[in-house]
Amino acid sequence: MGNSRDEFKINMLRDIKMYECICLDCGNKFKGLPVDNIECPACHSRNISKK
Repeated sequence: MGNSRDEFKINMLRDIKMYECICLDCGNKFKGLPVDNIECPACHSRNISKK
């Protein structure tokens, strides 16, 4: 029973599109979730370019 719930969660996460993000301050490239207040994992800047 618990296994099907885990599969459901995995499928939901798979549907979320990850954005290619580039930090405009330090140049770090990372994949981010489609949220407005995304933060660079390296320098914690919010000056992010999303594609």
